[in-house]
Amino acid sequence: MSRVKNYNNFIEDIILEKIESGELPFMLSNRLLDLLTLIKHPISDKLLQDNKEQVSSKVTLIDYDDVEEDKFTFANSPKILDIVISKSLTDDVERNVNKFYDLAFSNSANGFIWNENRTPVKIGKFINKIYPNIFLPNGKPGEDLESFVEAIKAERTKERGNIKIVKGTDIIKYYNSNKYEYSNKPSHLHNSCMSYSSCEEYLNFYAKNDDVVSLVILMSEEEEDKIIGRALLWNLSHINESETDRKFLDRIYTIKDQDIAKFKTLAKRNNWLFKKEQDMWSETEIVDINNNITERMALLVSNINDHIAYPYMDTFKYYNIDDKTLTNDKNSKYNYKLESSEGGYINIKGDEYIFMESIDELILENELEWSDTENSYVIRKAAVYSKNLSEWVSQEYANDFWTYSDIENDWFNNDDVEYIESMDEYVSREYAEENFIYCSFDNEWYQMDDCVPSNKWDAVPNKHQVRVYLTDDLEEIKSYGRETFDIDDNVDNRYKNDGTYFEVKLPNDEYYYFDNNLINNSKLKPYITKKGV
Repeated sequence: MSRVKNYNNFIEDIILEKIESGELPFMLSNRLLDLLTLIKHPISDKLLQDNKEQVSSKVTLIDYDDVEEDKFTFANSPKILDIVISKSLTDDVERNVNKFYDLAFSNSANGFIWNENRTPVKIGKFINKIYPNIFLPNGKPGEDLESFVEAIKAERTKERGNIKIVKGTDIIKYYNSNKYEYSNKPSHLHNSCMSYSSCEEYLNFYAKNDDVVSLVILMSEEEEDKIIGRALLWNLSHINESETDRKFLDRIYTIKDQDIAKFKTLAKRNNWLFKKEQDMWSETEIVDINNNITERMALLVSNINDHIAYPYMDTFKYYNIDDKTLTNDKNSKYNYKLESSEGGYINIKGDEYIFMESIDELILENELEWSDTENSYVIRKAAVYSKNLSEWVSQEYANDFWTYSDIENDWFNNDDVEYIESMDEYVSREYAEENFIYCSFDNEWYQMDDCVPSNKWDAVPNKHQVRVYLTDDLEEIKSYGRETFDIDDNVDNRYKNDGTYFEVKLPNDEYYYFDNNLINNSKLKPYITKKGV
């Protein structure tokens, strides 16, 4: 390595003599070098020149941020020197400066100094830090900071194609199925158990942990602001118990299987680990292109912020709430297994807890009942059960949409009950039809002993009953007994003052009531005393 030979003495002096300036050679990552060579800009030229000359600098190991396109990451030279001293590497440097140089300035995942001391910063702020007062902030396209940042973002967008990386509440936004491109065929993306609006509270777990997790999304070219694929991107703290700052691309969900390759290509380009198979298992082998291996690995994500509810996890199923870590290692110490599609977890005893959004609490599944009516779980001790409907619902739902019958000791849909005024009770319609008689005039149900049949109104209550004749055959009428309540083609029982009959007074001074259809009858007309009674 020619640059090592050129700077052996320089580095050796810095490390062994601990120069007060605390400066190291200015160095860019290989991928940032590749990016800058594509951008024709004075700032690109300056960065490339300083990298080539390895100028002394208080910042080094510069790279671009994996997620945010307008940020660089860098290491402070004095901190790297402190690491070298704390890890007692000075003797190694004295024996083999070349070896140290490779170790310290390797931009691969194996370079522990590269990975141990990263600071993200806005690109404009970074350029101002290392080149103060040299480049204008804006107003001079092609030469100022603004145009440089835009050029970086444009080139990175071009590099990714229609892939974006989002975090925070945008994860919730693009998890929802209403953001998926339409497909008339089933797909892994559309079948995701976390794609429903009801899962938003669970997904807030990701939004709350935007320091360690983001979402890679493949945008649709057919529908605006719709996606055709997604995969979580995690910041790892350990791989097989060794510290790291590598990233891991979780299970890839797509509409079309061929789009999985686009995610894998992005992962390879950025040195991310990814799953060999896109499945729901934590034990799935992990691909590490950097080290050219594919095997089971114990991955760990640290500094997890807890949340009231949890998403279903395809890989990081094991959550240690005490240590604030997530892992795919089932042999690790953990409190919760995040394998619930209902916002909860399974504890180490095997008990499953379900998130109840109505009370913002996690409740033991054994204390819950599933309600098809409400499409959710209800807490058994605060719920009601209908034998007639074979269904559980919350007390609130029952109060609004069900009615309880004391007579039948059961709950019924509001549309399926009848009120029995005489008893001040509700019963099911079936029970009413079997045990009561309905009067269509007053829309009331009556006990059978309290009413009489009616051709006009089905039934009328005894206390409101009137005998009405449907014939003008006066001799036949006189043959009817006044106390009988039978009805036929010639006689009917009516509701008193229902307006369906009129009154006559016959020559024998007796009063009778006739149906209104006979009001113009020549035999009866001379005797009418009241109309429309």
